[in-house]
Amino acid sequence: KAHSQQKSDKRLAVGDDLKNKPRSGRVKIRPNQVKTAFEAMPTMKSPSSPRRSPWTHPPCPRLSKQQHNGDRVVFFSDEKTFTVDPVYNKQNDRVICFGNVSNVIRSVSKTKHPASVMMLGIVASTGDKMPPIWFPTGYRLTGADYLELLKTKITKKSGKSSYVFQQDGAPAHTCKAVQDWMETNMKFWPKTMWPPQSPDLNPLDFSFWWHVESQACRVRHSNVEDLKTSVEKKWKAMKRSYIITVCQAFRRRVEAVIEAKGGEIHK
Repeated sequence: KAHSQQKSDKRLAVGDDLKNKPRSGRVKIRPNQVKTAFEAMPTMKSPSSPRRSPWTHPPCPRLSKQQHNGDRVVFFSDEKTFTVDPVYNKQNDRVICFGNVSNVIRSVSKTKHPASVMMLGIVASTGDKMPPIWFPTGYRLTGADYLELLKTKITKKSGKSSYVFQQDGAPAHTCKAVQDWMETNMKFWPKTMWPPQSPDLNPLDFSFWWHVESQACRVRHSNVEDLKTSVEKKWKAMKRSYIITVCQAFRRRVEAVIEAKGGEIHK
């Protein structure tokens, strides 16, 4: 109250009255204004729209049909950024306290800009996995560099088996030069085949990354090299049976997305 009185006295001293003045900043938008705007422009993306909207030619049914070819190996790929900070599960790492917090409870602190490094991981539905491919710290993957990786590392590791290569819709993956080269030299699902924003379909996203990160990053690492060593150790330790089981869930998840009409699934 004393602070409010001081402000009032100051405003009166310079000849102002005590009426509220218009405030600067973003204009407040009311819900009815938002509704009116979307009714006027039906093509706009509504905030309540599903994050993975159905397409005129939905890719998910085509992915489901691809799975009927049982002798074809699927290579799943994804990039992941690891940081030197420890990770924790917001859902599971909780403690119910009825009094003072116990000293034995593990506290997790986070730095504002932790050192990080990005890795490209590739697993096969047969249970195999390629060695981690690391990128320099602070690096942003370009189409030219990704194309060089496809030529020099990925296609050589895949061998001559009957396979199909999966990748998401990252700009480096879908640029014309990469798509044209893959069309000629690889069996792959083109950018129109993989649904956008679908971490719930990629085994690396819905299982493998957390499996590795939760074990390799439980404690803070002193530097990036120490972090890479821990991640590589856990990546190498993944059992073939585990990889096969997770990859087998892919078709079930595709069918669940179709049933949800492109909506998010929790399986």
